[in-house]
Amino acid sequence: MGEDIFYRLIFTEKQNPDFSLPDCKFVQVLIYNNKIAAVGSYNIKMNISLVNYEQKLYALFYSIDIVEVSQKAIGIMLSRVAVPVNKDSNFTGIQNNQPYGEVELSYLEMSQLKDIDFKAAYEGYGIACFPYDNALSVYASPCLVDNSIPLKYGLQNAFDHNHSTSYVENTKDDLINIYFFKNGPELFTISAFAVINGYAQNSTLYYNNNRVKKIGSTTKFNGSWDNFRIMELKNNYIERELAEITDYPEHLTYTIKKIGHLNPMLIHICNM
Repeated sequence: MGEDIFYRLIFTEKQNPDFSLPDCKFVQVLIYNNKIAAVGSYNIKMNISLVNYEQKLYALFYSIDIVEVSQKAIGIMLSRVAVPVNKDSNFTGIQNNQPYGEVELSYLEMSQLKDIDFKAAYEGYGIACFPYDNALSVYASPCLVDNSIPLKYGLQNAFDHNHSTSYVENTKDDLINIYFFKNGPELFTISAFAVINGYAQNSTLYYNNNRVKKIGSTTKFNGSWDNFRIMELKNNYIERELAEITDYPEHLTYTIKKIGHLNPMLIHICNM
């Protein structure tokens, strides 16, 4: 991709797998600069605690995506959708009469990739590996899950620079919270964020689906969330809207622009 060369290896149980089948399982590995950059498993079941420290059986679906702009790679993402299931692998997490999945994402810029000792940086359950200590981490409200393609509406779609994809929530109140934080000693700078308000693949889908009215952002300061800064979004605009982070109180200027483990940033999307 541009001047960067990636290789993607896929390991499956079957010799000729049908990737369109819901029961397909595989492990993918992304290679960059002759080193393993990320590992992610697809359709692996595990008992883990994700919500309120409650152990549940989940089917875990990982996606490894190369983020590109103008045919140039700017970073890579490892994202996950975790869908509650029963022992027969049937989806049991249902909201609004549709399956939902818990989502999270880790992102690295290309400049970070070139300097990382991947062998020393891996963490995870053994089903996904990524240099988490250097990555920007993102957690968000549950997404809608397609029965055939569980990753179709996952969180990775919110950051892939592709108008034709969308992160679609499936929450009880139709609200979305997105949390950003950074592990490790280095902080991550966020000076603005951009939003495409709606399903922007085409004008028909855009007007046939919901859009939001307002979006708010805040950060944690001394252990508590500061008041939200609210921005109204346009209703008939299929392009990106840019919100610069400039109007925060002086004592928050550093923490809102420098995201770390103890001072995450929260973006709240709502119909106010």
